[in-house]
This record gives sequence, structure tokens and C-alpha cells, in this order.
Amino acid sequence: MKKIGIGAGILLVLLIASALVAPGFVDWNEYKSEIEMTASDLSGRNVTINGDLSLAILPSPSFSAEDVSVSNVEGGEAQNIISLKSVDVNVAFFPLLRSEFQVKKFILVEPIVAIEVDANGRGNWELGGAGDAEDTGNSTTELSFEQFQIENGQISYQNLATNQQELLRTVNATVSMDSLQGPFDVQGNARYKNLPVSTEVMLGIMRDGRKVPVNISAGLLDNDVQLKFSGGILLDETSPQVEGNVSVNAGDIGDLFLALSLLDPENTNQAKQVYNQPLSLESKVAYGGDAIKISELEFEMGESRGNGNLTTTFSDLYRFNGALAINSFNLDNVLPVLDETEETGGSNLDLRFLENIEGKFNFKLGALQFNEKIASQLDLDLTASGGQLEITNAQINMPGGSELSLDGSIFSQNNKPEFIGNATLNSGNFRAFLEWLKIDVTSIPTGRLTRLAYKGALKADPDLIQVYGVDGSLDTFKFKGGVSYALQDRPAFGMDISVDNLNVDNYLQSSEEPIDYKHAIAVLGDFDANYKIKLANITSQGITIKNIDFNGNLLSGNLKTDVLKIVDYAGFNLDGSLTGK
Repeated sequence: MKKIGIGAGILLVLLIASALVAPGFVDWNEYKSEIEMTASDLSGRNVTINGDLSLAILPSPSFSAEDVSVSNVEGGEAQNIISLKSVDVNVAFFPLLRSEFQVKKFILVEPIVAIEVDANGRGNWELGGAGDAEDTGNSTTELSFEQFQIENGQISYQNLATNQQELLRTVNATVSMDSLQGPFDVQGNARYKNLPVSTEVMLGIMRDGRKVPVNISAGLLDNDVQLKFSGGILLDETSPQVEGNVSVNAGDIGDLFLALSLLDPENTNQAKQVYNQPLSLESKVAYGGDAIKISELEFEMGESRGNGNLTTTFSDLYRFNGALAINSFNLDNVLPVLDETEETGGSNLDLRFLENIEGKFNFKLGALQFNEKIASQLDLDLTASGGQLEITNAQINMPGGSELSLDGSIFSQNNKPEFIGNATLNSGNFRAFLEWLKIDVTSIPTGRLTRLAYKGALKADPDLIQVYGVDGSLDTFKFKGGVSYALQDRPAFGMDISVDNLNVDNYLQSSEEPIDYKHAIAVLGDFDANYKIKLANITSQGITIKNIDFNGNLLSGNLKTDVLKIVDYAGFNLDGSLTGK
């Protein structure tokens, strides 16, 4: 009996060993069609395995397949929801005896995943077939991943209801998790549009009704730009919440500009401009319900320091309220780089978004350095309402004892941006103000261009700039009227101007060189104009003229003066018209 027992034991061991080892010697390709059919029935999709297939139990359960695809839903844009070059799965053996799935290795090579949402909002990932069964929620099976890996994958997203399309290319990722409830550790890199991105995500344990601890780090352009988030996320389908700290760091703002430009799928130029302006930004962010709140925002950019806040709510309109204050900004450090940047054809600014926003924003800038001098106390309020962006209380102090104030509205007229507003400029030393703007005034004698007082209205769109309702004075003379300029290939002007008490001699340098009248007249062939000009008490070459009125037009080098009236030019009067070429 003892020998029989020993023999039975040996036989049992051999049978178990055969059951475990035999699958490794089976050519599973012969059963490929049965496996495809079973997988198709369970998923409700056509599952195809065009490459080799293998299955083994020892030394640990493993499965591999090559050239695998799962078809998309009927009517989907892509042919397959997923296709991959190969899949390789390896599971620890003994934990299976305790209903624990410890996946030691799960590798997807060159997977192509097409995620779609149809016009009715249904996702193509909602699988289902004859083998479906309701999830009773009583499963005690534990699942963990030591290594879940994606090699050179591609993930696309298309929402047919919103026409949104996104694409991740060259996806490489490694995921590990202790259980389906976490914690999770994800590391990887990909190319979003034309921007290379590397990420590391750590998620804590998920518990019902509690926020999940989250730490996210992202590097753009080989970590030239670094983004970080640390906080918590409440994974609630009806009312998700996010709260935490955000930071942005860039060795130079040129890196950040380059990263943003590469979000344009058509832009492949990775050449960056160097501004020598490192950036560091930190802020608290909270999202919940229908609101986003950005608070305690602080940043440093070069020598600039700033702080601000913003609250936005989402309902029928996007409503916002915020402020930003910056101590200083050195424009001299930025302009040389901008001058080197090649000009590119711009597109019309689409302001239709103004119809969907409403709110207020205040901006303050303590000091603006330009041309080695300081403009100070820039302050403006922005108010969005009724499809318009109103600028109020805008003012700035500039060199030459100059003060500029501005108010107006920006809106869309026939899908074209348009501005209508009023401006006031007062200057105690207008010459110094113009020199600060790099305008050459050396041809005008010193002692002139002193005190300026100006106010007027401004209207501008992509086709026409109009300055009207002008009322001002410079030195001892006064001026009124308006000027318009048409933005077209051939310059065209409209002028309606009146000037009083102007001594032309005071603004001309004495020179022994004769005036080149031929050159001066030739300039008239470079532009077109309609003009109406009135001069009163004008002094030229020591002679005061009581009145000069003339109006007409200049077209293609042909000058026509319909009205030409001169009163008391050294006792001489003229009333007539003039035509010339």
C-alpha cells in the first residue's frame, strides 16, 4: 500500500507538472481563430491577431502576441480603436492561488489608440458583447502592476460633437501600481503636436469621497521649461475638485514662447529667441463646481516682480474678476530680440469671444524702462461686457513731464477688431518726450517743442485710422481738427485742420543751402489726400498772414485746390483755385 501511495503521489505530481509545462510546448497559432472569436465575443469588436501567439504557465504565466488589432465601433472615423505591433504579459504564479494578479510585466509595443466621441457623446471605448455580465462589485481579486510599459505609441482623440482633435505621438511610458486603488507612479514622454513633453505623475490611494494626493512634474523642451503641481483631486463624476500649488520655471522666457509656438501643428521651427529673462512663477489653484480660482500668484522675470489673482466662473457666460501688479519691466532688454525676429504674416484678430465673457481686471506697472529712461505709474482697468472690452482710467507718466490718459472700447464690427476712444496728452517738455520715443527732432531749433496740451478722439480698425475732435496747443500756437489714414498699399490721408498763431520761422533752422523745391514737390506723388486747411495769424519769413484757407485733393500726383483764399499777406489778398501736376 505504501508503494502504491508513493506511486500515486508521483503520478499526481507528474500530471500537475504536465498541465503546467505542456502549454509552453503547444503551438497556440493553431488555435488563433478560436482565441480571436472568443475575444471578439467578449468585447463586441473584431479582434484580429495577424502575428505569432504564445502562452505558458511556468515558470510564471505569460502571454504574447504580435500584430494585434481591435476594430472600432461601426461608423467610427478610425478603422481600429487599437492596434499594436506586439503585447507581452507576464504574471506572478503563486499569488494567483490567493486570487491576486501581480502583473510583473505588461508591455505594449507601438500601440496606436484612437479615442473617439460621436455626435451623441458616446465614447468608442464602451465595449460590450455576448459575454457581458453585470459587475456586482463583490469581486475580491487584487490587481497590481510592477511594470506596465508603452513603447513608441500613439494616442489620438477626436470629439465629433465639438470638432476637437488632439494627438500624442512617440509615447513612451512606464506605470506601476500596488492596486487598482493606488498608489500609482507614471513616468513617460511624448510629443504633443510639435512639443516634446516628459512627465512624472504620482497618485496616492483613492478613497470614496476623499481627495487623492497628486504630484505632477512636466518638462518641456528637454526640461528647459518645468511645470509642477502638488495637491489633491476629488474624482467625482458630478462635481470634481482640484486644489493645490502650481509652479512654472524657465531658464528664459524665450523657452516658454517657443513651447507655446510648438503647440501650433503647422509650426516645426524649434529655433528660439534668447531674451536673457529667466522666469519663475508660483500660485495656488482651486477648481470646483463651475469656478477656477488663482490666488497668491507671484512671479519673477529677470528684474521684474509681480503678483496677482483671478477668479473665473462658468455658466451662460465666462465671468472673471482679477488683478495683476508688476513693479517694473525693462523693455530695452526685450526689443533687440524682437527686432531680430522675422516678420510673419498676421491674421485678423477674432474678437467674437468677447460676446461670451464678462468681468473686470486691473493692471498696474510701477516702472517701464525704454530708451534708458523710465515711464512710471501705468494703471488701467479692463471691463468686458456686452461683446466689448472697455478700457478706463488708463494713465501713465512719461519722460519730459508727460502724462497720457486713455479710455475707449475694443469690439468686433463685421468680424473685424475696432477701437473707439479718447486720449489726452500733456507734456512740459515735448522735445524730451519725442526724443524718448527715438523721434529725431534735431532739425527743429532748441527752445521749441516745449509745452504740449492735446486731447482728441481715436477710431481704428484694420483698414482705417482716424484722429478727430482734436483740440490742442504747442508752444504758442493752437490747433484743432482731425486726420485720417487709410491702411492700403498706396498711402492715403484725409485732413481737416485749423492752426492759429504759428510762427513757421521759429521751427526752421537757418541754412544757407537753397531749398530743393523740385524734391519737395516730387514727394506729393507718393500719396493721395483730401485736405481742408485753415491757417490764422501765420508768420513766415517775418511776414504775418491773417488768414489762409485752402481745400481740395491730391490724387496720383495731380493736385487740385478747389478753394484757395489768402487774406492780408502784406496787404495782398487772393481768392481762387489751383490745379497742378
